[in-house]
Amino acid sequence: MPRVCAVVLLLLTITPVGAADIGIFNPNPSQDAFRGVSEDLAAAFSYKTLNPTEPLGLTGFNFGVIGSYTSVDNEQAFKDLTGESIDDLGTVGVGATKGLPLGFDIGAFYAGYPDSDVRLYGGELRYAFVPGNVALPAVGLRVAGTKLDGIDFFSMETLSVDVSASKGFAFVTPYAGIGQVFGFSNPDEETGLDNEDVSETRVFGGVRLTFLLFQLIGEVDNVGGATSFNVRLALGL
Repeated sequence: MPRVCAVVLLLLTITPVGAADIGIFNPNPSQDAFRGVSEDLAAAFSYKTLNPTEPLGLTGFNFGVIGSYTSVDNEQAFKDLTGESIDDLGTVGVGATKGLPLGFDIGAFYAGYPDSDVRLYGGELRYAFVPGNVALPAVGLRVAGTKLDGIDFFSMETLSVDVSASKGFAFVTPYAGIGQVFGFSNPDEETGLDNEDVSETRVFGGVRLTFLLFQLIGEVDNVGGATSFNVRLALGL
């Protein structure tokens, strides 16, 4: 377990290569570039599941550190819009999930994009309509949203909905799901750009390893053409 924790903490301290402030710095920005950037931001900064589907129960909870790394799909759009060569996006932060009655869970997180002023926060509500047991997997629905602060000359929010399933085997619980991510980018009036609303399919899968009160969760998701690698080291029941 100490070696596992050390590896995870190392991953969480890695900052994205070429990290820079995100914003509209081109004096003549193009609408196509703004849409490309919006698509990648929606993929990178939408809510990451980082939990199996099975409900935590009324006394269940987890709290821990999270990290996410996304390889962008529209590098030239970032270059055209921001003047920066950005080929990856990443966040480091903290997150918590709490079990509620009747198969519901609620969660929230706060994270930052290293070496920039961008901050990200969001919340989720999950419902396991099949709670799962020894024979059956848990199956559930989730609605989540995020908001970005610190982006120059535009604002952005995301909304995501998905369905997922998980099945525990001793201390290992794999999960997978599919859903839709919606991104809403609203540029400042002086940029001359129109709002961009994007919609991309999200496919994801991960696994939770449990060591007594410690939980290590790794997850990969793909939104549009952008792939994210996510990790969570948590303490919980």
